Parts: sequence; C-alpha cells; structure tokens
Amino acid sequence: MGGAASSHKAKQPTETLDPETNGLASKPTGTLIYFNHAEAVQKSESQSIDAETFFGLDVDYDDIQIHETIGQGTYGKVYKAHYNNRHIAVKKIFLSVVPDERAEILEDFAKEIKILSILKHECIIQFLGACRADPNYCLLFELCEGSVGSLLNMVRKHRVNVTWRMCLKIALDCARAVAYLHTLTPKILHRDLKAENLLLDDKFNCKLTDFGLSRGYETKAVMTVCGTPCWVAPEIFRGEPYTETVDVYSFGVVLWELFCFEKPYQDQDCVELPYLVAKKGLRPEYLKHCPESLNLLMNDCWKEDGGARPPFTEIITRIEACMAEFEPFISQAIDKTKRPDQLA
Repeated sequence: MGGAASSHKAKQPTETLDPETNGLASKPTGTLIYFNHAEAVQKSESQSIDAETFFGLDVDYDDIQIHETIGQGTYGKVYKAHYNNRHIAVKKIFLSVVPDERAEILEDFAKEIKILSILKHECIIQFLGACRADPNYCLLFELCEGSVGSLLNMVRKHRVNVTWRMCLKIALDCARAVAYLHTLTPKILHRDLKAENLLLDDKFNCKLTDFGLSRGYETKAVMTVCGTPCWVAPEIFRGEPYTETVDVYSFGVVLWELFCFEKPYQDQDCVELPYLVAKKGLRPEYLKHCPESLNLLMNDCWKEDGGARPPFTEIITRIEACMAEFEPFISQAIDKTKRPDQLA
C-alpha cells in the first residue's frame, strides 16, 4: 500500500523472477497464516474434535522446537519451528481470559481443524497436525517461506520483476486449489481469496492457505458476511444468500492484483467501498498492458450475477489457453507501460 519510491534514490539492479530459471530460496518471506474466525463445515456438526477426525494429527507441544516469529494476526502468531526432523510453520492461537470469548476461540479452532483435516491437494498448504494441550493450542503446517503478497510488494518497490509465466502459473495453481475445494462434498467455500493468502515454496509452487473463513454447504446458500473488503463479492455486501461463485469473484480480483502488482481501490474510501461495489458496480480498472483474453477473464469473474461467473473448471481451461497464447512472450518480464504484443 506504500507510495512510490523516490525518483531521487539510486536504482538497484532489478532481478526478473521466472519459475523456469530461478527459485525463491533467498526471496523475502510473507505472513504465512492470517487469523479469522472459522465457520462450521455444517451447522449441525458437533463443536468438539472427535477421535476419528483427529486420528494421527495430535502433536505433543514438547516435541516442537519453536524459533522466530514469521507472522502475526488478531488471533495468534505464526512461528518458524522444527518438528519430526523438518522445518514447519506453527500457528499458535491467542486465548482470551474472558470465558465466553475463550470458548468461541476454541470452537473456531475445532472447526478449522475439521476443514484442514480433509484437504489433500498439491496446491493447498499441507496441514501436519495440531496441539490441544492448554494453553498451547497450535496448528502445524508445511513451511513456505514466500508469499505472493510479499512478492508483489517487492515488485512495487522495483526490487524484482516477474514474468508472464510466473503470474499465470500462480493464477493456475490458485484456480486448481479452489476448483478442488468446490468439488468436495459438501463444497468448501474459501471466502478470503487474496494475494496475501497465497504462499510460494522455493520452486514457485503456489499454495492456498488461511481456511479460517472457509465453510461448507450443500445446496442452500449461505449469508454470513465475511472476507476482506477489496475482494468481497457484491452479494455478500448486500447481505444476500450466496454460493461458491463468491470465490470466483474474489479470484478475478486476485488476477488483477497479480498482473497490476497493486491492491485494488487504493483511491477509494474504505468506508464507502462496500456501497460502491454492491450498489454502483465498482470494479478494478481495465489493465491496458494485459492481452484482451486476460482482461475478459477478469471481467467474467467479477460479473454482478454470480450465476454468470465461470466455474473454476472453465477458469483453469482459460488460463491454460492464455499460457499457450502468450508463449511468444511468456518469459518476458511484465511491463505495465506496454502490451506484450508490442515487445520486440
């Protein structure tokens, strides 16, 4: 969100990042997990974690070696740690001293585990287990030391460039992760898609994280207001029932982030934003440097009518088509001053 760097400062060499030619081993890290209250997979389910759900996931806190803090949010901290001969990320939950708040946090902790325990996909952060010994309530994940949010921040500061291939690969990995969530029974809605919730490993593989706002549903639409305002679908702002197409809307905004390197609506009052999106049809601006096929996909994703938005199976096909279409310039760094068909 910061302003542009001063033009009077000496420019440092800018590296171009591409998954075909280099890795992220020494690249900046980002916040790994964000902390939001969970929703139940199904409202009728018990709030306790039954033995079958937790089988093989229980971890003794004394077996974990906690190292430095790598992220923090309202409801906890994330630490780099060592467990079972591997480096991992540990999300440690803050527990309130107020009894009602403490009970709610523990219920949310149980709900998040219910969701995490069933997710098995290469493009979703791997859940390794949890600690349930008071006061050490923790979630254990594979460690990814980069995030798309921190990468885009580096691009904004002109410290690195990214290629069309890299951004398309991130988009494709994210789409595959959400497509998987939407094929489960009941379907899982992520409800908080944004660049900051996409992690990167040292091979540029993208991993979807933060299932604190995720929830499942079968046939009836849900109505809980949730998400981060810039990425929230208009029907959520209006308090209307909604389906998995809210994730499609958010994904369209993520696409815009990826190829613009900015967060949307920076010139808008955050208080007025829900009204402008829900009632006035405000959407991110057209990206002149992007090929038409990519702009069209973004616009289809954030259509007003959720039923008119493409399912993720179609989104995957269209991103793959973009990768084929962009092949002549796919290894070029993205330049916001011109379209790639104008490149030499």
